[in-house]
Amino acid sequence: MRRIVVQAIGGIMLKTVSCLALRLGLLAVVTMLSLGQELWAGALKGADHPDFQASLALWLSGEESKSVADFAELAQSDNVAAQVLLGLIDKRGALQGPETAWLTRAERIEHLRSTGGLSGQNWITHAAAQSSFAKALADLWRGERGIELAHQFAEAGEDRACREALLTVAARREGGLAPAVLDMPWYPDGLRHLVYPRVLDPDAVEDLHAGDPQRRAAGEKPAPEDLRDWLAANPLAMPLRAVCSTQCPTSQRACAHALYIGLGSYPALLSLGSPVAALVSDTDFAASRRGQQAIARQIMLRYMTRAREQMLSRLQEVDSCTADWLAFEFARYVPARPAAYAP
Repeated sequence: MRRIVVQAIGGIMLKTVSCLALRLGLLAVVTMLSLGQELWAGALKGADHPDFQASLALWLSGEESKSVADFAELAQSDNVAAQVLLGLIDKRGALQGPETAWLTRAERIEHLRSTGGLSGQNWITHAAAQSSFAKALADLWRGERGIELAHQFAEAGEDRACREALLTVAARREGGLAPAVLDMPWYPDGLRHLVYPRVLDPDAVEDLHAGDPQRRAAGEKPAPEDLRDWLAANPLAMPLRAVCSTQCPTSQRACAHALYIGLGSYPALLSLGSPVAALVSDTDFAASRRGQQAIARQIMLRYMTRAREQMLSRLQEVDSCTADWLAFEFARYVPARPAAYAP
């Protein structure tokens, strides 16, 4: 087991952590019963429907108006896969291209939501009644089931959702996760920094790459070149490399570094990935135009306008190609000036 430094007064905190670890270990035993199979039972009805597959391919290509309208029609026909995808698009701003982002309230209700309430309801709420996967997403958004839910997503191959669940649990638990999680075979190695007390002993990171951002939890700051080496090889940075191989093929190392700086944090990197791996793999999503635009959109949403301009100026010094691509993507969200006001 990796060593964790636990600072305590009079052994009281150490005893508390030990109790938490024991409780967590017991929970792990209880939840080891084919969780992945349970998660997928009747999960994505309609995913193999030809109309859904055609709309999904269109959406991944970057088209929005027809694909989203088609998803809405399929969702109204009780296609669970369409309901889940629309629910995620509605929930996550990074998945919304310009046409979706600028929908009016009435249009958003019509195209992205099911009926109910003054502003409609997210389709996940509707789908959860008949889909265990949609129910798991609803639980994730409500912050329910904690470690059990993260394990369930991991067993089902939904790595992004697993990371999101663990980040949510760690944020809600003062001090972080119990150290026992590090011994669980499904626990992602890229999240060892979430354990109590969110400070890692140097021995706990000695096996990590010199550029691994988790070294910061041990008081180390990776050198820029080491970070670039890590970004060039680690699976977590695969979505960044996919952008760079397409958009900036002659400066891929600098490009990945610039995108990482733009994201602003390691947790932001952990949030990247396919919205639903059962519908489109992480690799295919990263290679798609939609997946790459989602990274630009996530960076854009992190900054207000003035700060965004300052960030792009900084990235020009890291990799001008990446900064220019981001500026182009950001500009797509600027609404066209009405004809009546044109000069």
